[in-house]
Amino acid sequence: MYFPRVKKLSLLFLSLSLWSCQNGPAPDEMACADHSFSPDSSIERYQANKGPILNLDYHNKIAPDYLQSDYQILKLMLEEANPNLYRYRSQKEMDSFFDTQICALSDSAYYLDFIRSLAMTFNFMACGHSGWSHRNSYFPYRDTSIKLLPLDLKIEGDQYFIKENYSRNSALKRGMEISKINGRNPNEISHLLSQHMYKDGRSAPKARQEIEKYFRNAYSNFIENPEHFEIQVRKHDRLEKLTLKALSKGKIDSIQKTLAPIAAKPSKFLEFQSWPNKDMAYYRIGWFRNEGIEAMGQNFNHYTDSVFAAIAEEGLDTLIIDLRGNTGGWTANGKKLLSYLLNEPQRYIEEVRFKKLGNFSFQDLILSDQGLNDTMQFAQDSDSLWTWTNYPSLEVQPADSNRFEGQVIILIDEWTRSAAGIFSSLAREYSNALFIGPENACARGGQGGMVMVAQLPWTGVTVHFSTAKYSLNIDPEKVARGLKTDFESLEEWMALHPQSALAIMWKSEVGDSMIY
Repeated sequence: MYFPRVKKLSLLFLSLSLWSCQNGPAPDEMACADHSFSPDSSIERYQANKGPILNLDYHNKIAPDYLQSDYQILKLMLEEANPNLYRYRSQKEMDSFFDTQICALSDSAYYLDFIRSLAMTFNFMACGHSGWSHRNSYFPYRDTSIKLLPLDLKIEGDQYFIKENYSRNSALKRGMEISKINGRNPNEISHLLSQHMYKDGRSAPKARQEIEKYFRNAYSNFIENPEHFEIQVRKHDRLEKLTLKALSKGKIDSIQKTLAPIAAKPSKFLEFQSWPNKDMAYYRIGWFRNEGIEAMGQNFNHYTDSVFAAIAEEGLDTLIIDLRGNTGGWTANGKKLLSYLLNEPQRYIEEVRFKKLGNFSFQDLILSDQGLNDTMQFAQDSDSLWTWTNYPSLEVQPADSNRFEGQVIILIDEWTRSAAGIFSSLAREYSNALFIGPENACARGGQGGMVMVAQLPWTGVTVHFSTAKYSLNIDPEKVARGLKTDFESLEEWMALHPQSALAIMWKSEVGDSMIY
């Protein structure tokens, strides 16, 4: 059968990767890794075919030559274009990891085995602006042919709980704890998944929110695709085993719509509320990306100016800035926001550097380039990297008026990343803001950016990766981790301050309606 073999090969990839990380090169590693590889013939075939070369049948294995060629081309792309490749791993570590993965692809393998190898590579490199996505033809195949766990999960600490049940087994109730899935406990499952998920430096290493959001598809992509799931649940202090039939994504989506129609998201990315009688204001920023904000009929600069003008006019003492779910966007918007919290100029982005400015050897595989334009000025350094000398967000000046000097409370979560993570890191350095939430999945010392998108010629898998390295002037001891907050959750803070204006207002008038 197809799926059991996928499971075994995935574990082979994992064991080889762990060998590489912990013990150096695996046995015979150098013998199966071709260090004289040239991508030219593969790129020519891709051009001639006007797209991916292979017409994949996802039930069948792919020949090793095709898999190794695509992986070698990914390695070439990262080495040539991504200045963050050795940011959190040494060149020796990355070279060893690459060789190990190439050797693991020495036999024919299924498409999902190759995906697992790519996912572990991006996870090991730990550049949060680099990753992969399925070939387009895989999505309709997955939606009808791949069977998935018919549950939504809530992860609290190291425990799994049922959030929603889409199976026909009515014995499974919301809030019920799951102690095992197909023989694995939550710790084992989360550990396996975390080695394949999004990762930026060493931030948010358990990736709990990421795993919770994508659990069903992640389990399918990275662990197994069984026809049935053996679930062990805890009921009234005893354990009970139940069997669930796996369902297709299309079936689960259909059931999901009948159980609970999709709730409407906030209509705007920027929302402001104030309560003058409580001396409190709330500013939710769901995204820093101008294209998304403007599509909602808003302008970040104008809206932010109006927020702080209203706060000043009403004489409010407490400001809550909600960045939960804000995955980034334009650094200039973070700089604009920070200007209202400063009394003196500060450095914002320390430097932005590139490995190469266009003319890549894999040019014909690029779907979306690095986004350079004629206004950008560069100087080449002694180490051959290019510095963007006129980057517009190198410094932040205090706002001319309506600067806020009261208590700032900033809400973050694992999704507070990229430009929102940069703002959070610098607000921690330059202001007295109180931070509430889990560690965000965003390394504090800087980010990747200017993302390029390309396609691997044989499998058609799409990959994206940073071509720029953004650095901040942060304590070297803190650069790789996410932001250490003052309180893990809003509930924890409110439990300690139940009579505070924030706790009272949040419970009575804000609540879940403001959670993005």
